[in-house]
Amino acid sequence: MKLFSKTKNKFQTPSIGSNSQIVSQVHSLEIEKDILQNNQVLAARNRGYFEAKNIFTLNLVSSPGSGKTSILERTLSNLKSEIPFL
Repeated sequence: MKLFSKTKNKFQTPSIGSNSQIVSQVHSLEIEKDILQNNQVLAARNRGYFEAKNIFTLNLVSSPGSGKTSILERTLSNLKSEIPFL
């Protein structure tokens, strides 16, 4: 999934028209930038490192207060006799 930040800037350039009238021209400039590019590079590096070291990782994502820490603590407590961790 690619997320892009789109920005549209409008600026006016006054110019002199016939009969000394000032005419405003509106120009639009659209800029697209992959705002997650740096994050994706770091994530790929981390995945490669974990894979090379045979490290199992999880990414728990949810709203604040939804129980991520509680489920992690309980899971680690239940698995401590079966799986060695640091």
